[in-house]
Amino acid sequence: MTRAVVTGIRPLMQIVLAVFVLFGTSALGQVPSRIIAVGDVHGDVDMLASILKEASIIDETRHWSGGDATLVQVGDMLDRGLKDPDVLDLYMTLEEEAAAAGGQVIVLLGNHEVMNLMGDLRYVTNYSPFAASDADERRQASYQAYTAWKEQRAEAHGKPAPSFSAEDEKKWMQDHYRGYVEREEAFAPDGKYGAWLRTRKAIARVGDYIFLHGGISPAMSKHSIEELNQKVTDDISRFDDIKKTLLDSGVFVRALMLDEMVAAAGEERAALHGISNLTDEEQARLEAVKALQGHPQWTSWHPDGPLWFRGYGEWKDGTGSEHIATLRKAYGENVRFVVGHSVMKNKKIHNRFDNAVFLIDTGMSAMYYRGKPSALEIVDGGVAAVYRRSRHTFIKPTVKEPQVATAPAVANPRIWWGANGQPLPFSTDAEVMEFMRTAEVISMKDIGEGVTKPKKVLLEKEGIQMHAIFRDVSKVYQGGDIALQQARDDNIFECAAYALSGILGINNIPPVVIRKVKGKTGTAQIWIEHAMTEGDRRKKKVAPFDPVRWAQDWQMVEMFDNLIYNDDRNSGNIIIDQTFNVWMIDHTRAFREYSDLRESPEKYLKQVERGVWNRLRTLDDEAIERVLDPFLQVYEIEGLLKRRQKLVAFIQGLIDKNGEDAVLFSW
Repeated sequence: MTRAVVTGIRPLMQIVLAVFVLFGTSALGQVPSRIIAVGDVHGDVDMLASILKEASIIDETRHWSGGDATLVQVGDMLDRGLKDPDVLDLYMTLEEEAAAAGGQVIVLLGNHEVMNLMGDLRYVTNYSPFAASDADERRQASYQAYTAWKEQRAEAHGKPAPSFSAEDEKKWMQDHYRGYVEREEAFAPDGKYGAWLRTRKAIARVGDYIFLHGGISPAMSKHSIEELNQKVTDDISRFDDIKKTLLDSGVFVRALMLDEMVAAAGEERAALHGISNLTDEEQARLEAVKALQGHPQWTSWHPDGPLWFRGYGEWKDGTGSEHIATLRKAYGENVRFVVGHSVMKNKKIHNRFDNAVFLIDTGMSAMYYRGKPSALEIVDGGVAAVYRRSRHTFIKPTVKEPQVATAPAVANPRIWWGANGQPLPFSTDAEVMEFMRTAEVISMKDIGEGVTKPKKVLLEKEGIQMHAIFRDVSKVYQGGDIALQQARDDNIFECAAYALSGILGINNIPPVVIRKVKGKTGTAQIWIEHAMTEGDRRKKKVAPFDPVRWAQDWQMVEMFDNLIYNDDRNSGNIIIDQTFNVWMIDHTRAFREYSDLRESPEKYLKQVERGVWNRLRTLDDEAIERVLDPFLQVYEIEGLLKRRQKLVAFIQGLIDKNGEDAVLFSW
């Protein structure tokens, strides 16, 4: 590896991209539709790539696939791991690829980036990726320069010349591994990584979210974000100037670590204090060494500074809430902070102070922390933790009603019954849904059944009354009675089930809408009047009017439940109306992430309606995604699409074995 100097187009790209990092997208009048924030990486490029792929930011080849998304890295890409340059190279590449695709990558400084830029290499564990073919020769030359420098400094300070034994050389080589010299050059002001990192900022604000490594302490809240960024930038520039001054004057030699520089500065300061009348050059050296000795108080090194502060994770709830109020007074009443730096004990992203703070360092480095890769997703007002194969929602996104036509296409108008037992004046699902969205809630009472505690509401508009079932359950389970590491129990799945049934031509899920009832957002679904549950039918031993159609209806229930992975179908959520139509309700525990079908379909699924079969096998993935996107998470849609493939393969196998006439029927 030769000395890496930034050339060509990259410096221009750095200038352009630095503008975005400094001001944030909100300052340019545009807030991205989707933000992915990643915590401390510490040299583990493989764990980083795995979570970026999970978050749909990169593809299998580790190139940008995030479209117009914004990716934020909150620092600490370096140290403790084995592949520091690979991490930096990946971010440098993604930065350019994202910009070309209309997206953005914001890489922020952590304390470990500043430590590396200033020669504090205590946590570097692997120099070998930087080693050039002549690394051994360069390391030997560096050692010779070091011994010559020690002799020169002893002479300058009037001390005896030092001697160096073979043991001294061995110790120096152990402290300066193969690749050390090249690494120092790569992080120099004109080095490949040093030049790039010096264009990074400590803090970025995107909309109401402030991203940084450690946190803004209340003591620092008198400063604006721009001022804090400038202080960190000035610290790095100050260090570079000090180092150059002391290198040029012989006080330093290349390849010194920070502690060695501080020691050399102390010796030089003591020597200069013995001189009564300093020359201008000596005065400059004195100012330089004094400044370096004071670096622990610089903003970039201070415990209350944005790179080192740990208060967000350490504050108690009461005092922490008071501190957050102080910060919001300074930076905006709706602001939220996203930080890394402190590894969470359970290796999961944490939220604190009513979602004012998100702590996203989950110990991604497999070698050092044995944690797990994670990212924070911010989209449509919602916030969720993204892990490999699981998610956890902190703030539900603002759900928008889909603009596509999702009402089932039925051959004949349906008859819906009102609360007074008379037919409603609606001939289409769309009319029913508009009424449920806009009608006034007259009364509400508990149904008394179901673990999700649904309510029966009476809606009225322009003298028309309708009953509806209102659900507002929205939970995330981690294990427990639902056999998933992360599983949602959510009213929004009623909308997803209805929308999916519509494009498949399945006509037995009642219309449902999103609306507020008594201040709570949930779903309202038309109540099926003059009906009984399947449990009631069995108890009363009521025989179906048409046994063949009855069996076909149950086949469609079986097919649909396998498709949506509904593990809560029971005799209480199958409704049978007065004409013996079968209705499916209660899908709050459907749409799991599993790629397999719900149970062995060969035991129960023998037939499917011909039109539904044709749509099931011919609909493209994009059409399904478009309908379900307002209601489901990415991993839930992906699971459904995989199940769709398996369900199609299973039904096709039945057709191949038994023939179309035996498997397909028409209503």
